[in-house]
Amino acid sequence: MVRRTSLLVTLTLATVVALGIGGAWKSFIYWGSSILSAAPTQSDFYEYLHVRGDGEVLISRYDANYDPDTAVTKSLDGEVVDTTGRLQVTLQGIQLMPAADVNPPPDPVWENRLLPYGVTKEPQLWYFVHNGQLNGSGYFIGYDSRQNIPLAYIGREGFRKEKPPLEEHFQIDFRTILPGSYLEQGSMTIDSWDRTSEPSSGRSYDSFYVATEGDVLKINTSDRTLRELATEVDAFAVGQVQTPLEELPLADEGAIYYNPQFQLLARTPDHLLLFDPGDSTMVRFQVPEVLKNRSAIYYMIDDETLLGHDTSQEGAIARNLLVWFDSDKVLREQEVILSVDFDPPNPQAEAVKAAIGYPAPIVQLIDTGLVWPWRYLRNEQVASFTEGVRKAYRDNWSWITVGITFSLGAILAGWVVYLQRRSDRSHTLCWVAFVFFAGAPGFLAYLFHRQWPVSLPCPECGCRTPLDRASCFRCSAEFPRPLANGSEVFA
Repeated sequence: MVRRTSLLVTLTLATVVALGIGGAWKSFIYWGSSILSAAPTQSDFYEYLHVRGDGEVLISRYDANYDPDTAVTKSLDGEVVDTTGRLQVTLQGIQLMPAADVNPPPDPVWENRLLPYGVTKEPQLWYFVHNGQLNGSGYFIGYDSRQNIPLAYIGREGFRKEKPPLEEHFQIDFRTILPGSYLEQGSMTIDSWDRTSEPSSGRSYDSFYVATEGDVLKINTSDRTLRELATEVDAFAVGQVQTPLEELPLADEGAIYYNPQFQLLARTPDHLLLFDPGDSTMVRFQVPEVLKNRSAIYYMIDDETLLGHDTSQEGAIARNLLVWFDSDKVLREQEVILSVDFDPPNPQAEAVKAAIGYPAPIVQLIDTGLVWPWRYLRNEQVASFTEGVRKAYRDNWSWITVGITFSLGAILAGWVVYLQRRSDRSHTLCWVAFVFFAGAPGFLAYLFHRQWPVSLPCPECGCRTPLDRASCFRCSAEFPRPLANGSEVFA
């Protein structure tokens, strides 16, 4: 007698097996993808453009092993540069956003609205609190990290013991708080030069700069002062550029520490404003027309010259636009094409990777229809769950991923129909739905979670029929009894 297991138990067992297969499959796919992404590319070298501490632009070529001992450094003219005897320090530039409205509005969650913007002597910690609106505002608050109590607030009128009223908040566009990349600077920056300790004992910054309502301010949390560096200049982004060295430090006696100096650079729609932190003098530079709408990196070459550097990548080729300019004109412009060893992110490839890593339509439906809407609702990005569902399908629904997973589910579901009919199994509709939504893991679980009887062709109609019955399920012809060999026992 064959023992029949209930459909619910069988589906539960198949679900558990499918989850195990899906987890193992996902881990294998992403592990293999990480291995492939780390593998060397076809090119046997890559090139890197950088600005040396004295302001000279150089190109370093590395082999596939990234061995600095075999690197060759050349000037823009192609001449090999001797890097021995001097410390080859890199001049630090700053990437400034090209406009206040260039970035999409970030999500107004607390992680984006409460931002650390300065550390004085421990245990003082300073944060900027923004209201999360595009043309919004905010204020600074300082905390004692040991006692967990607020120390002071900073508003437009300076330091105070209570939270500043709304009219004293710093008027700052939310899009300039969180620039487009982690390197890009927006409306605030820490003063890298004004610090309270040597780098060997850890950096602790006293001051930071703010661009608000077109003004440029310097806030010092040590002496609790707020100073206007420039007013009504339409500045919306600030950052710091390193002052170039007159001579590179000697490289004898091992590593040598040198103390770089910085100047403040502010961005307006048409100009760059260079401030000397010592005497607050300001030099105005006209932004070259070719860089006005680009998120370029700017370097200080000398007291009267800036360098703008913008990069765009096409496959394994990087196009570097270099523009030298002074206060009123472009001095020189040059494009440098380099070979790089990595490719930019490919949305189509990422969609295919997601489909292969999660080959189950139910994962796409749950992720887009439940997980993301709940996350949006929890972070107060939407007013209702229904609005969250619409936002999730608009932002996270990839038709490439959906097309692959649902097509695969339909093909495997059709295979289940064939297997069910060939084996004369019951509950075909339930198993078809299970495999369609569970995808490839569900199909493997359907095949391997239970035993399949041996099947042979029916001697009458030729249809393959499981041998767990006495007759053919198609023509009902009885299977011939096995020949007696004298060892049978009859009760």
